Amino acid sequence: LDPVTGLHNRKAMSKHVEAWFNEDADRDIAAIVVSVDHFSQFSERFGALIGDVILSKIAKKVASYVDDSGLPVRSASDEFIVLLPDVDGGIASEIAEKIKQGVEKLRFVSVQSGVRLPKMSISCGISEMKNKEPINQFINRSRKAVTK
Repeated sequence: LDPVTGLHNRKAMSKHVEAWFNEDADRDIAAIVVSVDHFSQFSERFGALIGDVILSKIAKKVASYVDDSGLPVRSASDEFIVLLPDVDGGIASEIAEKIKQGVEKLRFVSVQSGVRLPKMSISCGISEMKNKEPINQFINRSRKAVTK
């Protein structure tokens, strides 16, 4: 697990994908790539500690839309991937839109100073895993689908 967000890491993601294909070699797996917009600037402005807290809150919100039906993963510093077995791209797009709306409704206030922090937004991309596609190739292709 990722220590900051509590989500699965890429190693766990690889194991899950392998297990899903072992159960059903023709299984469809959709992915939603979630990229936190302007996160590096936010982290520079408010500090790494507050950045980690914000990432943790966003991760919880992302995971709340998946429950046990998928696998939310922290794939990079400001990026998450939600894997959805047995889901097609159309349904994944609907879920991505709900995640985006949910994250944009989050409000953040600094506990120490009481200052309201800027709203956060995310960009999403949808892709579908091609049968037995190497996981890194899938992630790279999924990242290219992110629209800002």
